[in-house]
Amino acid sequence: MDESITPQQTTIDLNAPENLVEYKLTLTVGQIKLLRLLIEKNLQPKGYEMIKLTMDLFERLQVPEVSPELDVATGEAFQ
Repeated sequence: MDESITPQQTTIDLNAPENLVEYKLTLTVGQIKLLRLLIEKNLQPKGYEMIKLTMDLFERLQVPEVSPELDVATGEAFQ
């Protein structure tokens, strides 16, 4: 995918079929925190669709609480 967004291109059609494809992605807790901070500080949603997108991003970028039973090295719960 070699598409780039130019500064003049400020809108993205969120309902376009190519923009509705979901991907699974593995991130570290630090990366999730950074993405949430960037969204929090820089995204200024205007209109229903952008507010909906922003809320969805925040829901998906939740950092789970680390419990004592969680193996930090693997991210899996101890059996």
